Amino acid sequence: MTITYSANPLGTVTHNGESIQLAGQAVAENYGTDGGVVYRARGVDASGNNYLVTWQPTGEQSEDEENACAWDDYKVLPL
Repeated sequence: MTITYSANPLGTVTHNGESIQLAGQAVAENYGTDGGVVYRARGVDASGNNYLVTWQPTGEQSEDEENACAWDDYKVLPL
């Protein structure tokens, strides 16, 4: 999947002082988590480098997932 830097990102996070644009909403997945759940979204920086951004769930239930994670507490992994 190729992700391109956009003038209208769906969201951004900061990693090592650089802005990473999210290519989609975070999605709850359990792949590779030993049965746990993690929220993931792909992102791209201005240089075209791709990343995977992850958030741990808080355990709070919400219909709109607003409180599903501490959205300011994330990990960024290069792809």
